[in-house]
Amino acid sequence: AMAAVTKAIEAAKVGVSVSTEGNVVRAFLPPLSEERRQELSKLVKKVAEEARIKGRAHRDEAMKKLKSAEAAKAATEDQVFKGKERVQKAVDGTNKQIETLVEVKLKELQE
Repeated sequence: AMAAVTKAIEAAKVGVSVSTEGNVVRAFLPPLSEERRQELSKLVKKVAEEARIKGRAHRDEAMKKLKSAEAAKAATEDQVFKGKERVQKAVDGTNKQIETLVEVKLKELQE
């Protein structure tokens, strides 16, 4: 199976050099070029923005549910207001986490 794994990695042509030592397959990654760093940075930012968009979509969905609960008299105005605050705080906290992770990843890519 070692030979098959080594051949599969080499056949993928992803710029990885492969060596085998007994039962161990080692793949050596080349250093990142500046162009590749920029591509990865863009990808990180794109994924972060997609996560923010999903968070906003969930927030909007929760807000609609709160409004419908208020309209159906299942929740009071105060409960709806507090619910909206909690939802917004959760979205804000998630956005802060996303920003922190993006900063860490971008710094890591520049090393």
